[in-house]
Amino acid sequence: MGPSKDLNFKFYEVFCRAVEEFTHGMESTDPAVFKYRGANLKYAIERNLYFDFINNKRLFDCFSRASIDHSKINSRMFTLLERDFSRYLSQKAGTPKNKGLFFLRIIHIEYFLPKLRNFVWRLAYLLLPKNPKINNVNFDVLFYVANNRFAKYIEPIIKSFPLSYAFLIDRSNIKLKAYLKRKNLLFIDSRKLQLRLDKAIWKLKYTEFLHLKFWFDQLFNSLAQLNPKCVFVVEGNAQQDELMNQACKQLSIPIICLQHGWSPIIHNGFRNMSYTKMLTWGDGFSKLLQSYNPAQKFIEVGNHIIKFKAGNSKNDSDRKAICFFLQMTTRLISKECWNEYLKLIEWVAREFSNLPVIIREHAVAPLPEGKRNDLKKIPNIFFKSGQEYPLINVLDECFLTVSICSSTILESIAAGVLPIIFNMTSMPKFFPDIEAAGAGLEVKSPKEAQEAITRYLTDKNYRKQFEPGMRSFQGKYFYKNDGKAAERITQEIVSIIKA
Repeated sequence: MGPSKDLNFKFYEVFCRAVEEFTHGMESTDPAVFKYRGANLKYAIERNLYFDFINNKRLFDCFSRASIDHSKINSRMFTLLERDFSRYLSQKAGTPKNKGLFFLRIIHIEYFLPKLRNFVWRLAYLLLPKNPKINNVNFDVLFYVANNRFAKYIEPIIKSFPLSYAFLIDRSNIKLKAYLKRKNLLFIDSRKLQLRLDKAIWKLKYTEFLHLKFWFDQLFNSLAQLNPKCVFVVEGNAQQDELMNQACKQLSIPIICLQHGWSPIIHNGFRNMSYTKMLTWGDGFSKLLQSYNPAQKFIEVGNHIIKFKAGNSKNDSDRKAICFFLQMTTRLISKECWNEYLKLIEWVAREFSNLPVIIREHAVAPLPEGKRNDLKKIPNIFFKSGQEYPLINVLDECFLTVSICSSTILESIAAGVLPIIFNMTSMPKFFPDIEAAGAGLEVKSPKEAQEAITRYLTDKNYRKQFEPGMRSFQGKYFYKNDGKAAERITQEIVSIIKA
């Protein structure tokens, strides 16, 4: 095991702190550096930095070398932003080398390229076709979503929705448009609305952030034309969510964010949120997020997707399967961890050949076709995608789930299904600690996983030991569990519009 691999979780911790220190450093030099058209785009930039750089190999190499060898940084950086950010990441003396041709280095370091790109953006505004301004539009709610999963997540809420609504799309997302059309859900493409050229120039030296200026203008102008009474977003951790939040603030439009999942690492996307309301699954999640989001008002509404069961309340004869949830490979989930996880699936399927083994692929990261076909050859393995099989239906078939660090770990507990966390990562423990709460198991090796699964599948009395812990966890992290979460979400929307 190489030394850099052990640093993966530490890298996440230091990286998130470095993002905040980096923006704070810029702000201390110029307090208005993130201000644009009255909005503060600081936290949109922090989200942009996180998602663009967290898997950046050059920055990770810089961090690894600085952590192992306390000498000066000798990593090669390609852009000015990478170079400047790496200083906060490594916290060591020295200057990273800037890789590339001399001409490229000069235009990044000097002011020519930023000014050129700013000019291009302004020229693009002038050349964009101007569509007629939409008149007589009066939607109570605009649902702003980025993908099919989020649109599908909202559907149970709008089945008997008492307000007028539409979905707002700001990208050329063919799959999302096709999904909304298939479901007969009204949507508006913000790029087809009238855009106005704004004279405001964002004096920021890093050209990588200029698209946020354009994006903000697009959202601001869309809201100004559509004039909704409320905007609704899902998850809330992306840069576009914060841009929408800032646009709403400028136009005095309330914005509600709804929890969609959970990250065991509260990264920059889930920090410094300031939506009008943040609706969470339960008090446990609100409290974990509160210290990272002091300006955010949290309201517990429950989970409108999961059907709650009190800790394996169904008979064993009704629940016959074990489900393995797949994820995207990230810096935290190494190739070795991923390969061992796939081997574990095969071992369980062959060891318990009478047991249905369900594999649920991640929506945006399906298995390679070859590996998928190999697993399909095992007769008791069944693939059940999110598009065809709702999560609750899959959980209803299972009495055990296995995952690495997915939010389905928590949703399994809500559905009364014990989760096993296959944590071969450098993360010390899943957060929150479900094993300490007696609501699940966490293993650190393939051998531990095999032993835990075998015992749970073969020892009925052992299974019953987890029921009190699971019930306690449900009460803390999932509000009321009465099947009325969608109604409460609707009530929060209605109340904010009336207010």
